[in-house]
Amino acid sequence: MKLRIKKPNIRIIKPKIIKNYLDKREKKKIYSGINNIKIGKASLNITEGVILLQGGAFRGVYTSGVIDFLMEHDINFRHVVGVSAGALNGMNYVSGDIGRGALINLKHRHDPSWIGLKALFSKGNNGIIGFTYALGDYNNEYPFDEDRFFNSGKEFIATATCLEDGRNHYFKNDSNTIYKAIMASASMPYISKPVEINGKHYLDGGCMDSLPIKYVRNKYRGEKIVVVMTRPLGFRVNTSQNSKITKVNYAMYKKYPLFIESLNNMDERLNIDFKLIEELSYKNKIFVIAPSEPIDISRLEGDMEKLGSLYRLGYLDMERRYDQLIEFLNN
Repeated sequence: MKLRIKKPNIRIIKPKIIKNYLDKREKKKIYSGINNIKIGKASLNITEGVILLQGGAFRGVYTSGVIDFLMEHDINFRHVVGVSAGALNGMNYVSGDIGRGALINLKHRHDPSWIGLKALFSKGNNGIIGFTYALGDYNNEYPFDEDRFFNSGKEFIATATCLEDGRNHYFKNDSNTIYKAIMASASMPYISKPVEINGKHYLDGGCMDSLPIKYVRNKYRGEKIVVVMTRPLGFRVNTSQNSKITKVNYAMYKKYPLFIESLNNMDERLNIDFKLIEELSYKNKIFVIAPSEPIDISRLEGDMEKLGSLYRLGYLDMERRYDQLIEFLNN
C-alpha cells in the first residue's frame, strides 16, 4: 500500500497580517481617544484662591481631566497644594501645560521608562515609576515650562511624609528641591525607596495626610478653597484589614517608629478628613469636585480605556459644575 505523506497544517501568516496584529496590540497600550486631548498653554491670568489636589496613584488621571478643563477656561489658582499624584498634576497646572499630565499616563503608561523595570533600574529613580523620565525624555515630546513653574507668581506646595518624624513636610516651588519633593510625594510606600532631602528621608505625602484640608484652611485663611478628590463623596476607606497592614509596616520600617505610627493610622485619618470635607462643602465653605461615579481603578492600572474614561469623567464633571464654581468664587 502506498503511503501518503500528509502535509503539515501550517498557516503562513503574511507580513501585513502580522503588522496589523502588532499595531492592534500597541493600540491597546494607548488610550483610543488620545487625539481628542487638547494640548496647549494656559493664560497668564491668575485666579485668587487655593486648590488642593488629592493623590491616589492612577486615580489621579481624574484630576488631570479637572485641571485641563480649568486651564482651558482661564481658571489658574494662585495657590496649589498637591499630594502624591496630586503633586504631579499640580506641577503641570502651575506651569500652565494643558494636557501634559494626562498624556504621560494615557499615552506612555506601558512605556517601561515611565512605569516598569526599566524605570526601576534607571539612575535617579527610587522605584518602578520613572520620575527622571517625566522630567527628562518626556520633555522632548511635551516640554515642561520650568520658567513659568518658578516665576508665574503662583505658589506650589508639594507635601511629603518624613520617615524620621512621621509628619508631613511642605515644600514650595522656590528652589530645585521641589523636584525631589514631588518625587517623594508620589513615592508609594512598600514599592519605593525613600527620597533624601536635606539629610532626611521622605515618602508619599498621603502616608500622613492624603487630604490636608486642615493645613490648607489654616494657612490660607480668608481664601476661597477648591478641593479636587479622587474618590466620590461618601466614600470611606475599609479599615478591617489594618491589623495585617500594621505587621507589614513594623517589618519594613522598623527603623522609623514615628513613620510606622503615621502609616498605621493613615486610613482612620483619611476617613475623618473625608467627613470634614463633606461637612464644609455642604456649608458652602469650600468647593469640592469629586468623581460623580464609582471609581474602579487599581493603583497601577494598565487598562487604557478605563484610564481614558476616568480622564473624561474628570473633565466632564468639572464642565458640569463650572457655573457653580464661578458662583462660589464670586460670592
